Amino acid sequence: MSRDHHFISSARLIIALTLVSRILGMLRDAICSRCFGAGVLHYFYIPFLIPNLARRIFGEGALSAALIPVYTEQLHKDKQAAKALASSVITLLVIILAAITLLGMGAFYAYWHCLSDQGDKSRLILSLAAIMLPYLISICLVAAIGGLLNVHRHFAVPAATPILFNIFIIVGVICFRRYSLAAGVRDSGGGIPVGVCAITAAISGFAESWFVASLPVQFQG
Repeated sequence: MSRDHHFISSARLIIALTLVSRILGMLRDAICSRCFGAGVLHYFYIPFLIPNLARRIFGEGALSAALIPVYTEQLHKDKQAAKALASSVITLLVIILAAITLLGMGAFYAYWHCLSDQGDKSRLILSLAAIMLPYLISICLVAAIGGLLNVHRHFAVPAATPILFNIFIIVGVICFRRYSLAAGVRDSGGGIPVGVCAITAAISGFAESWFVASLPVQFQG
């Protein structure tokens, strides 16, 4: 009965946090559209597809499918071995993602110079993609650690990380809007507003990583 009660309470908590995240996501889009215009946000969401794709591949895809069953089985046999396995996988994941990020930023930089005659829009998208590439490391790390936390029945922190992302974007956009109005900043091309969103998203990724990694699980099952 206690196990059923724990399952129901965990499900309610995840549903509630997911609902809050979705509401904040709608509020984020509404605030960004109101402040910058819906057309400008188009340049933000295209580069955002790259970290999301990486998360599905490295964080929630093949890695979780392979790691979680092995980690769960090892956890019941030898907790220290399970801890060593998780640490090794996370370390290797960070190294691989860091290499991909550096190579991607170099490729974007080189391609950016090749688009000198292709207009500012393509170069803006490439610049935003380069800014948001470090977020790729954070979002994949959060997804991988979140899967490990779920094994330890810690469901709240992984479910709450999208809330942090939305809060960071909302606060960043509002602060920039107030500053731009006070300072008289004008940007008809939309590069500055979406740049603010991209930088804020990258910063939020590090905050999410710290938030997830700071939970004292201690691999106690």
